[in-house]
Amino acid sequence: MGYTIRSSEKTSSSASEMETKALLHLLCEDGANGNITGFAIDFFNDVTGMDRNALRLYDIQSKGTDSGPSALGQELVTLYKNYISEFKRFFVAQILFVRSVTGPVLGDQVLTEFRYCDMTEAAQKKLRSSFVQMCEEKTYIDNDFLDDEVIDAFLDQVLFVVAKSDKEDYIRPLIKTKNALGVTDRDLRAIFAEIRKKQLGIKTSSKVEGLELKSPFEAFNSGRFLRRSDIELLVISRVLNRNPLKAGVPKPFESIYNGFEEDYAEEMLEGCQNDLAKQMFTTPEASAFWKLLNDIVTAIKNDPNKGVEEIYREIPLSTLDGCRQMDALSHQYFISIVKEGLKIDKD
Repeated sequence: MGYTIRSSEKTSSSASEMETKALLHLLCEDGANGNITGFAIDFFNDVTGMDRNALRLYDIQSKGTDSGPSALGQELVTLYKNYISEFKRFFVAQILFVRSVTGPVLGDQVLTEFRYCDMTEAAQKKLRSSFVQMCEEKTYIDNDFLDDEVIDAFLDQVLFVVAKSDKEDYIRPLIKTKNALGVTDRDLRAIFAEIRKKQLGIKTSSKVEGLELKSPFEAFNSGRFLRRSDIELLVISRVLNRNPLKAGVPKPFESIYNGFEEDYAEEMLEGCQNDLAKQMFTTPEASAFWKLLNDIVTAIKNDPNKGVEEIYREIPLSTLDGCRQMDALSHQYFISIVKEGLKIDKD
């Protein structure tokens, strides 16, 4: 038997905000690990992070209201559906992402992440009872799986996460640089809104209810998949005021470009673009890339009249060496893109 998509549905705008926060929570938590390649949207669950071969699935269900013990129990059903499914071996994390929890859940404790064992004894009983009752009502949960031992193992594995209230707190960690770029909270909220719009577009782009899968990798072909690189490119593009991968020949780079023979100039330009693309999406070197961007912006702001080659010579060698996918030419190409995008008035 395979895995059947069930309970895929459209959602309200308030819920979609929580789903975007859930997606960005997974992305921020993954950080430089690079385990998550992209996200299945309203497919296995609200959001499911996936590695490059769909062998590791990070499952997250979101809830956009205040949650007491009983409500938490009810919301665990879709996570449990995947926990006991034919794809069980692929799900490496079960996360319930909530706006807030009521006092009875944790008692006097103030936690933003917690487990079932951290709850008060009364809350555990209410959650478990509510969870079992909801499972009994769902036709896709076989009664054979309402075994105490299986349920206990599942509850022990679930991570409960309380969402941050501010949207910008989910974008700021993606911009791994000092604020030389002058990015404001308003800018961060605008980026969040664009990611949410992209996520909603994917969510409504195709019908998947009832779809039968033989393997998780089929999610890549479903039309319900958002790549990590698309989010990273969106963030960088908004910070630079342009898409760096569609920059063509920036004006500050024209003198370098024109110095090459015509046949080789295009080949050189393509090489610079490829190097930049690899650098942008080499997750373990993300901090190095943002350090490079920060140093370039600082140098340009210190003296907007300086040319690309002069700025290149000012960048610390340690910064240049940290971006291992780029060479001298692709560094200068990137400097040109940043210089053109900033549009700083010269003296």
